[in-house]
Amino acid sequence: MTVRLLELALPFVRHHALFRALHRRELASRYRDSFLGSLWMAITPLLMLALYTFVFGVIFKSRWQGMGDGGIATYAIVLFSGLLLHGMLADTLGRAPRLMLEEPNYVTKVVFPLELLGWVNMLTALVHYLVGLTILLVVIALVMPPLTFNALWLPLIVAPYMLYLVGISWALSAVGVYLRDLYLLMNTIISLLLFLSPIFYTRDKAPGGMGKWLILNPLTVPVEQAREILFKHQSPQFATLAWYALGGVVVYLAGLLVFQKLRRGFSDVM
Repeated sequence: MTVRLLELALPFVRHHALFRALHRRELASRYRDSFLGSLWMAITPLLMLALYTFVFGVIFKSRWQGMGDGGIATYAIVLFSGLLLHGMLADTLGRAPRLMLEEPNYVTKVVFPLELLGWVNMLTALVHYLVGLTILLVVIALVMPPLTFNALWLPLIVAPYMLYLVGISWALSAVGVYLRDLYLLMNTIISLLLFLSPIFYTRDKAPGGMGKWLILNPLTVPVEQAREILFKHQSPQFATLAWYALGGVVVYLAGLLVFQKLRRGFSDVM
């Protein structure tokens, strides 16, 4: 029983060859017909950065306190670190409600490990994040030195965030088979998660007592902790990360439970 649970929770361990093949196929198909190909992995976040920097940095003249020189370049770089994490969420959850619907041949195969698709979806988003992160680290080293060894704590911050994304993705992909409108609703939800997270502002700037509730957004902890290590040159808050990781495990297992419960009817409604 325990072995079966582990196989379901960590499907990429048992099906590692299939997992790698699906991930390669997903990355290849994403940019197959585009002129610039995989360069879009770098272009897209930079375009979003330019847009939000212009709106919030130039028009609204937003600035960060206690980070860098307080200029617009600093604002753009710090903003970019948060947008990259939101991009992971948008890539993963935006597509999640249609994951099963896009692969009807897999759904009808009883022996196919459908839970792999949630991990493939998230890992594709992780690749995009790593491309953007590489650009970010280079810019920090050139524009906002020093880039310290504290940056090596980033995997500890991103790992539990991945658990949240896969768990939520599993639940959305299962519910999306039955509720087709969920896919249309996701763009609004993703935008809400963007603006209800401390990406454009710090939590202490939130009106009233709203700041304390922002911790419920899965983006809040990784965004704040990434800033601590990249721009304030401090170690992450390990107690906060421990609670966040515990929540990630709960969300991950809850999402898997929902997926396993609902998958029994996939073939009947597709």
